[in-house]
Amino acid sequence: MASFVDNQKTCFDDLPEVIMYHMLTFCDSLTLAKAAPTSFFLHVLSRYLLTKTPNWRTLHLPAGNASGIADAIKLTQQAVESKITLCLFFANNNSVLKGAAHAAKLLPKNAVALGCMSMTSASVANLPFFSDEQTAIEGSATYGTVTLANIPETDCVVFEIPNNKATSGDAMMAHTPKRSDGGAWNVIILLIPRGGNPRAEYLNKLHAANPGVEVIGGIHAGQTTFMLKEGVVTNNASIVGVCVGGNVVYSSQITRACRPLGGVSTVTRCGALKEGDPADEDDGMALVMEVLDEEGKRQMAVNGASKAYNGMQELGAGMIYAGITNDLNKGFSMRDVRGQGGPGGNGLIVSGTVNDGDKLQYFTLCPDSSRQDLIGRLDACRKRTTETAEQALGCVLISCAGRGENIYGKPHVESEIFAAQLPGVGMSGFFSGGEIGPQARAMLPYDSTFRGRTALQEFTSVFGVFYVPRFLTPTAHVWEDAIKARTIIF
Repeated sequence: MASFVDNQKTCFDDLPEVIMYHMLTFCDSLTLAKAAPTSFFLHVLSRYLLTKTPNWRTLHLPAGNASGIADAIKLTQQAVESKITLCLFFANNNSVLKGAAHAAKLLPKNAVALGCMSMTSASVANLPFFSDEQTAIEGSATYGTVTLANIPETDCVVFEIPNNKATSGDAMMAHTPKRSDGGAWNVIILLIPRGGNPRAEYLNKLHAANPGVEVIGGIHAGQTTFMLKEGVVTNNASIVGVCVGGNVVYSSQITRACRPLGGVSTVTRCGALKEGDPADEDDGMALVMEVLDEEGKRQMAVNGASKAYNGMQELGAGMIYAGITNDLNKGFSMRDVRGQGGPGGNGLIVSGTVNDGDKLQYFTLCPDSSRQDLIGRLDACRKRTTETAEQALGCVLISCAGRGENIYGKPHVESEIFAAQLPGVGMSGFFSGGEIGPQARAMLPYDSTFRGRTALQEFTSVFGVFYVPRFLTPTAHVWEDAIKARTIIF
C-alpha cells in the first residue's frame, strides 16, 4: 500500500484501510483529493469520499444572461464540497431559462439537471459568501434560483414526457424510468409546462408501480422545460421530472390556507343531482340536502352554508369551501361549493362525492391559518424523520400563484418561514398554476400518518424536504465496492 505520487512514505501507510477511511470522514476530502504529495490511497479514497458527502447549496441568480448564470454556477460549485449529482433551475423568464440550460453544461459529468420558467420563483439561499444579500426571496427580486446538490447513496434519474405522448397514463408510464435494481422510487418531482396535463391516472399508476413513493410537482408558467442527462441538454415543450431512489430520507407535505367557519355537522340526507340544477358537465357532483348540526338539530344544508357565508364576509375573505370527511383523524377534503339545488333549492351542490354519515364543516381562506399550518407541517416533517435522519439537507417548494403576496399582503412570507424553521438549509421553488402533492386536508392533525392520494390541486403550497440519513456511515467494504463499481476515479 506504499504507492505514492512523490515516492515519499508517510505514517498512514501502515494503518488498516478501514481505519483510514474513518479518519478521512473527519478531514477535508476536497483538499486531499486535489493534493499531489500524498498517499495514492488517500488521494483516490478522498475523491471517492466526495460522492458520500451530502450537500445542498441554493443561490439566487444575480443576473439574467448566460454569462451571469454561468458565473453563479461556478461560484456555487466552489461552495459544494462534494460531487454534484443534481441541479435544479427555476427561472423567472424564458431568456433566463435558456441561459440556465446553456450554463448547465458546466456541471460535472454524470450530473443531472432539470428546470422550468415560472413568472416568479421562491428560494432560501444558503451560500456563506453572499452574506450581505437577502436570504429568503420570492417574486421578481431575482432572475430565478439554482440549486446544486449531492444526495449520497441515491440514484437520480431525469426523464421527459413529450406532450404528444402524454395521451394516457400508460403512455406516460412508458416514458417514466424504472429503477435498475427493480425497486421502487422514493421521490418523484414533476415539472409540467403550461397547458400540460399530469393526468390523474398517471399519478395513480406512479403509486401503483412505486409503493410508498412521494410525488410533488406543479404546472409552471412557461411552455418549455429543460433537462440535462448524460451531458446532453434538451429544451422542449415537455413534462420533465426526476426520480430519486436509494438511501433517501424525505418527507413531503401540503398546506392550504383554511380557517373553519362554524362547527362540524353530520350529513343525514344526500340526493342525486336533477335536471335543471346549476351543475356543469363534471359528473363529480353531490347534493347535500339535510344535516345534523353540532347541537344535534336537523336543518337544511343551505342554512348552514348561509351562516358560513356570512362568517366569511365578516372576515373579509373571498371564498368558501365545504370540508367533507368520514374520519376526523384524516382531516377534511376541500370541496367547491357550486350553488343550491334539489327540491325547493334547499340542497347544497358540492364537488366530489358525499355519503350519509359524512362530517361537514365549512372553511375559508385565511393568511394567519396558512402561516401556522405551514410551520406545523414543517415541524411534522422533522418529527416524522427523527429516527432515520440527522438533519435537513434541502427542500423544494411549489406554491400557488394566488398565494404569496396575494394572500399575505407582503412578499417573502413562506420563504422566510422556511429560513426560520430550517436555518442554514437551502430551499428552491416557484409559483405555479396548479400543484401536485398529497391531497390537501384541512384540520389534518400534524402527527397523522394519513396521506391523501396524490392529485393536482389549487391554492396550496406543496413542499418536500430531503434529510441526511442517520445511517449514512462508512463500512469496511467501501474500498472493495468502489473498485468493483469502478467509481474511484471520476
